[in-house]
Amino acid sequence: MDHVAHIHQWELIGALIHAPIPEHTYLLDLHNFYEGFGFNNVMDFSGVKKFAELNGYQKCNKVNPFNPGDILEFENLVIETISFSGHSKAHIGFLLPRERIIHISCLGFDKYNPEEDGFGPWYGFEECSIEQYMRDIDLCESVFLQKSDFLTSSHSYLIENPDVTPFTYMREKIAKNQSIVDQAIKSFKKSNRHEINIYDFLELDLIFPKKKMKGFLREIYNYWESVFISKHIERSKFLI
Repeated sequence: MDHVAHIHQWELIGALIHAPIPEHTYLLDLHNFYEGFGFNNVMDFSGVKKFAELNGYQKCNKVNPFNPGDILEFENLVIETISFSGHSKAHIGFLLPRERIIHISCLGFDKYNPEEDGFGPWYGFEECSIEQYMRDIDLCESVFLQKSDFLTSSHSYLIENPDVTPFTYMREKIAKNQSIVDQAIKSFKKSNRHEINIYDFLELDLIFPKKKMKGFLREIYNYWESVFISKHIERSKFLI
């Protein structure tokens, strides 16, 4: 939502909107966003509608779809799109081969300056895959080192080749999340609890600080966190 909420403003001033399939439909109808990201499996549409209103979402009138991986040409600008589907099924990065710039979008490097920390990679939808995410990071690093001089992302400072800080950071964030979930699993096992479900994990606020959240916002963050935790449980060496 933080990336689609205000695209309609560009359309109002004459911009042509291009977006990857199938997420291009999310710009045309909020119901597509609701169903496409799996919110319909866990909450009513009214909650996502309030979330969208809070962010200023308005639908676009027309979106030009393309497939992740397509090469786009606009006059003298060539953009090679790169599928990074670990984040979401239509998430892409952009390589500008002539300018030797790679933009990694929301892959997970979210440090606004070298001294700050961030959240890291996002894989809070059912369609996400940690294994695919790790492959995406490897691919991104390879493209950056071999074909780019500069790296940008949606939430970070500029990186110059051969600085591999973004890739180390993203891998460490995923490993840290795994460690957090592993510790919770070990704690539950030590307590000899016979029945443990995802709600027991959610009560611990392992990924997001949810205790002060209420209503639809808490529903949304519970959904996201439940997916994060479930994916790490699947990969844990301390399976319950």
